[in-house]
Parts: sequence; structure tokens; C-alpha cells
Amino acid sequence: IYAVAGLGDQETTEDIEKDLADPDPTARGAAVAALINSGDLDNLLNAGVVLKEMLNSEEVEIRIAAADALAHVKSEGLFRPLIGLLQDGDPWVVRATLEACTHRPDDRMLPVIIPLLAEPAVAAAAAETLVCFGEPILDHLLPYLELHRMDGSFPGTDRVPSILAKLGHLDAVPSLVQASSQASDPNIQKESVRAYSQLLQAAPAIKPYLDDLYRVVDCKLQSASRQELLLNVVSPLDGTEVLCDALKQEYDVNLQGVFTLLDVSIPGVDMEPMYQELSSNSGEGRANVLEILDNVLKGEMKTSLLKLLEPTKDNTVERCESADDTVCEILEKGATDWVAIGALYAAAHNKFGAAAEFLPRYLTHTNPIVRETALFTYAKVDRSESFEQMCAELVTDPDPSVSDLAKSLISG
Repeated sequence: IYAVAGLGDQETTEDIEKDLADPDPTARGAAVAALINSGDLDNLLNAGVVLKEMLNSEEVEIRIAAADALAHVKSEGLFRPLIGLLQDGDPWVVRATLEACTHRPDDRMLPVIIPLLAEPAVAAAAAETLVCFGEPILDHLLPYLELHRMDGSFPGTDRVPSILAKLGHLDAVPSLVQASSQASDPNIQKESVRAYSQLLQAAPAIKPYLDDLYRVVDCKLQSASRQELLLNVVSPLDGTEVLCDALKQEYDVNLQGVFTLLDVSIPGVDMEPMYQELSSNSGEGRANVLEILDNVLKGEMKTSLLKLLEPTKDNTVERCESADDTVCEILEKGATDWVAIGALYAAAHNKFGAAAEFLPRYLTHTNPIVRETALFTYAKVDRSESFEQMCAELVTDPDPSVSDLAKSLISG
């Protein structure tokens, strides 16, 4: 149909009009697009009627065909139907519409496409579509990365770094530097480090960026060292399985980030496979990695990394605080969601009464799992009047798991 439409004569147009009644929705959609592109008012009106029927169809296949038709329409005035399809309840329709958007990027669709980064079923397709918008998308995406610490921040932020890397604009580097070391979500940190390293590899020269890179590496080494210390303190305690797993994940993210960034800054040495070797638990492989690091690294960075990878009794038995003090310290200072959940559960399991004063902040957390765990912990460590008050408030929590727990605690 599209090939015939290219001939542009009256006879072929009449033939295409017949395809508006084709039982196959894809062929029908092609006829719609071809007739709209013809520029003839009668053709446009006839095709518009069919397109409207397809957009409102209850059949997924027909709505997908409508999205494909819109991808082939040359007129820029038909962005509203695309916006409607982007809000369709079926992920297959949304993915087909996102594909259509790659053929005709329109800034007016960004407010509808960006939120799709938070929808697991279509997030990958939304990310690929946003790359097609090019450099102008930076002003829309960077704020999400920079404001990730705020309550209620965008849940699709972890998709932003890979988009920035594919765009390849060095203007994104400052935001990625911040997120690589300061993001409260380990996954955002991991993705930011990867995107940061990819941008630096494509930079005309690495030297102007080395100071920031080394600062990020130092920050990640300090974080990994702290996480290792916390693990040593809390791991003997009962009920810390979730906390230990979360701390270990953060330790791994930070250590992997160190090797990813060093891979950019040390030419001629393939650093990332060394991290994989360290993770394989091979004694001989680990020894080889440590020897290479000893030869290629210098200064304080070398000292810090080797100390982290070769813990001695002097720095592993550094337990000046008790386990309950450490759990309370984590809750007092705040932590990533799963570290907080692990600390809350450990406090509940061991009935750490000292944790009670830190619980109210977690009862209003944006993550419902954190709120639920905090309420469970409150019930275990402090059944005071303030606890009863919080239960009464959480009965109306928007998340059923939280509200149901609050109701059961009140009735119990």
C-alpha cells in the first residue's frame, strides 16, 4: 500500500480507498496513513473516520495497527492520538506507540513518555524512544537525576543514566558525578557510574575530568569501607539477614564502581575483569588481581583499595560500637530503603527499645514496605500512647499492607 501510494495518481488512490475496509488491521492502518498523506481533503476525512474507529477499538491488535499507521503519517498535527495511545492500558499498544514516536519525535509528547520510565513493562522501550529526541531531552531528564534524594522522587530515575550515555553529551557529566557518589539508591549509583564511564571514554581527552573521577572513586572506597565495617558488626546478630544482604549489595555496587572508573583512568589495563575475578572467590585469581593493583595504582588510592581488599585483623575487629548501637545509628542517620528495612527488622527482632525515637520518620516514608516494617517494629519495641496514635493515622494509609497492619494492631 505504501509503495502504491508513492505513485500518487488518481487510480491508485481509489484502489487504496478500498483498503480502508480490509479485514486485516495492519493493511487498514496503512491505507489510513497513505490517504492522510495524499493531502486530499476527501481522502483525509474518509481515513479519519476509520482511524477514529481503530483508536477506539476494544481489540489490542487494531489499536497497535493504529499506532503503526500514525508512525507513517507525515503531518505533524496528529500528536494527540499518539498521546492517547501512550496512555493505553495494554503494554503492547504502548510499545507500538513508542516505536511510532521514534519516527516523529515531538516535544509535546515528552510529559507522557517520561513517566513511562517508571513502568516496568514499557520502561526499556520508553528509554529507547527518548534517545531519539536528542540533546533537547537533557533539560527534561537531568532534574530527575539531580532531585533523586527528595521524598516522592521519580521512580524511573534509574533509567535516566543509560539514556544520557546513549545521547553522548558531556553536559550530563556533572549530574552523573553527583549521582555516582551520592545517589540514595544503589541501582541509580551503579547505572550512573556506568553512564559516567561511557561518556568519559568518548571524551576528546580524559585529563580534564580526572579530578572529579578520583573524588568519586575515593567516595566509593570510603562507603565500601564503612559498609564492610557495619557488616562485621551486625552479622553475628540474629535477625539481620535482610540488613546484611542490603549492606553487601551496596558494598558490591561501590567496589564495582571503583573498578569501572579506574578502567577509564588507567590506560592499557583492563580493570573491570579484575572485579569479576575478585567476585569469583578464586584464591589464585584474587592474589593475581592484588598483585596487579599493587603495581599499577599509586598513592592514597592504592592504600585504600588494597586495605579494603586485604582486611587485616586490625581493621576487621574495629568494633567500638555494639550491634544494637550500630542498628540504631543506621536508623538515626537514615539509609537506602533496603538497609533501612533490614535495620528496622533487626531492631524489631531483637527488641531494641532505643530504636523507638527514630521510628516516626520511617512511618511517613514514601516506600510502603519501609512504612509497614517501621510499624511492625514500633509494635515490638514501644507500645506507648504515641504508637497507638500512629496506628490510628496509618489506618488510612493508601497502601493496603500498611493500613491492614495498622488495623490488626489496633484490634489486637
